[in-house]
Amino acid sequence: ELGNEQLQYLYAQIERELEMHEQQLQMLKAALAKYQKADATLTSFAERDAGADMLVPLTSSLYVPAKVDDVKSILCDIGTGFYVERDVDGAKAFVARKQSMLREQSQVLQKSMALKRQHMAAVQSALQKQAMAAARAQRRGGGGGGRAGAADDDDDDD
Repeated sequence: ELGNEQLQYLYAQIERELEMHEQQLQMLKAALAKYQKADATLTSFAERDAGADMLVPLTSSLYVPAKVDDVKSILCDIGTGFYVERDVDGAKAFVARKQSMLREQSQVLQKSMALKRQHMAAVQSALQKQAMAAARAQRRGGGGGGRAGAADDDDDDD
């Protein structure tokens, strides 16, 4: 059995790991939202005609007006600064695969987080048992004399 300090250290370590997992989960959720937005954009793009006006994002908050020349193909960001020309259906399939992968990673992470929470609860329970055992030991050793003295005080009042 682990000592009190070791249990406290283990609890803090699990807590830190859980916080890191929570941050990772938030990043996965943000990435999933990005791909959901990309899917909606692809659907909207596929419904446009050549020559249609649209706003093109340069950054997440800066858009510039443009005209659509070709509605059959787009440049698809496949990561690390690489772009591939794809048709809309191919781009939608790519986005769907990414969304599926992110959902799977989120599920794995959530299962890991649930397991870490169980570990935290077990460590917390062990800490509480140790605290209760220490309190019982203190009552048996040093705390018992205090009650006897209190009883003697009551006798003096009569």
